[in-house]
Amino acid sequence: MHHFYRFFILWIILISNCFLAQTKEDLATLKQTVLQSVQNDNTLYSQYIDYYSNINPVEGNAIRIKSLVIRGKYIEATKILDSLRIQNEKNNEPEVVFQYHWMAFQLSNFLGIKSDAYNHKLEIIKTYPKVPIRNSFELLVDLHSLDFFKDKDQRQYILNLLDFYHKEKNYYLIGRCYYYLGEIELKSMDYRKASAYFSKSIQYSNINSKDSISKIYPYIGLAEIQLAEDKNVSSFKILQSLKNTVIASPDVLLKEKYYRLYANASALNKAVKDVKWANDNFFNIIDNNNIIRIKARSSLANNIENNYERKLLSEKRIWKYIIVITSLLSLLIIAIIFCAIYFRKKRLKLDSSTKDKHIAEDQKLLIISDKTEKEILQKLDDFEKTNKFIRSNLSVKSLSQSFDTNSRYLSEIINKHKDTNFNTYLNNLRINYIIDKLNTDPNYRKYKISYLAEECGFSTHSLFTTVFKNKVGMSPAEYIKKIES
Repeated sequence: MHHFYRFFILWIILISNCFLAQTKEDLATLKQTVLQSVQNDNTLYSQYIDYYSNINPVEGNAIRIKSLVIRGKYIEATKILDSLRIQNEKNNEPEVVFQYHWMAFQLSNFLGIKSDAYNHKLEIIKTYPKVPIRNSFELLVDLHSLDFFKDKDQRQYILNLLDFYHKEKNYYLIGRCYYYLGEIELKSMDYRKASAYFSKSIQYSNINSKDSISKIYPYIGLAEIQLAEDKNVSSFKILQSLKNTVIASPDVLLKEKYYRLYANASALNKAVKDVKWANDNFFNIIDNNNIIRIKARSSLANNIENNYERKLLSEKRIWKYIIVITSLLSLLIIAIIFCAIYFRKKRLKLDSSTKDKHIAEDQKLLIISDKTEKEILQKLDDFEKTNKFIRSNLSVKSLSQSFDTNSRYLSEIINKHKDTNFNTYLNNLRINYIIDKLNTDPNYRKYKISYLAEECGFSTHSLFTTVFKNKVGMSPAEYIKKIES
């Protein structure tokens, strides 16, 4: 009934907007309703975003990315980011540019693609002064969203926003400001300030709404402070009181933090069953998130590479047009002055055109019959299931020979169906194989890194470590330490 009421109110607002002029206050209220649904609602949030997207497609996509990241749907988020990129290319307004680079920075930074995150960070810093102060705060996914600020600048930025929202009497966003200030002070280990900010966040959340989900963030912050100050019993009681609300929350980042704290508090209070429950849930989220993040990182990396290639192609076309126009003007001028030179230039142009035709014919797409394609896909499937990829010295040539086909066919099918090249495909299989071994067989965690590299088919210890870190976001040794802990 509660969901129906909210949905009905939103529908009335949207229908009325079709007949009445939309004020800034109307849109701000509607946007806040949508943003609250992202954290609080598991069922209707996507419909709320759809409605808001009819009014503001760019911001609608940015909010959609926020909602997907909160729910751990990183691959879907990368797809929406590509749509936002297209909108950014079509509309070069500062707010559109800012929101695209803001979300691109958030995703790249979160998935560990640091070089791309740095490039987006530069664009954010350049565009940020041109957009309203509230835009960036309302699209926060977590504190990592503000990583382009220095710590002291983060604090000042949110204090400025706090003053802004106090004037508006927007209690929901006042509460969020106090929560983020608490997190900043908690990171600085100033527990007194952090505790005061979290308490104020809860106070304003109570004014804004009876919805308990918006209050669990500062409550978890208070529990973390209690744990840091060795007040284990009070920390455990806070966390116990939040259990049902956290389970109902769609925020996997929040759950990950909660289960970790709950496991620690349970252990210190000798609550064995609670420790097991929290650990099981924590590692389940970690395992699922790691798998999804690896796939999402690969998806985002492919999008980045494709975008780079598109830009390069676009630049080549522009230079081609410049060269063609310059050549034509030169030919025209020369034709007026020297008729003989004009005909010579024309002859050279015809020769160039013939050469371009031959090049185009050489670049025709490779055509593979359906039967051959199915046979190679079946052999690839058998290759993966039997773990033959862990053999060292594998190459596209040797594998294509064992498949009784040619390397061009094999490369084309891997590119088409695995969305990557042969080397990346092979490395992904090997890293996933060793990750599975580390997670399921404790003996593997005792082996030397060089043995793990050899076990999954890498030729050198250093290559294995580099590929592992690129995929997982940490070194093999760090990953093993994380599992053991």
